[in-house]
Amino acid sequence: MLHGAAGERLPRRAVFTAGFLIGGAPPYVVAALTDTTAPLLVTLAAAGFGAGVLDPILSTVMYERVPEELRGRVMGASTAGVLLTTPLGGLAAGLLVERIGLTATLLGIGALSCLTTLSPPVFPAWREMDAKPAPAGPVGPAEGISRTGPSTPAPAPGP
Repeated sequence: MLHGAAGERLPRRAVFTAGFLIGGAPPYVVAALTDTTAPLLVTLAAAGFGAGVLDPILSTVMYERVPEELRGRVMGASTAGVLLTTPLGGLAAGLLVERIGLTATLLGIGALSCLTTLSPPVFPAWREMDAKPAPAGPVGPAEGISRTGPSTPAPAPGP
């Protein structure tokens, strides 16, 4: 709710990076280094607030950057990728816990999460997240886009 009220006045990339820094590595590191639940609960509550800004920013950027005629495909592919890799992450984590132990796995995942979090401030492609979208022009069929409906055949060349 806070992000909904004030989010559009803040730089997206900075908020996105801060949300990932708060919501990414800290729960893994605290879970690895503490034996009680109180610090973990506080960390998870803070991580929830940090992660809460991620989806609104990503959805906004997708709606601004992806052409309307491709939106269904792009968002569908994005969702499919997330749903496909989620169980693989659980399997990989289980294998790591079995091989190297719980603490080492949590610290390793936390380190990997921290490295991933640093990509928005480092890689130039993420700078476009803060760019204002181009004004919408007339919507028409884009060239080279496949359609599900029938297409109009091109006229046959004359004799």
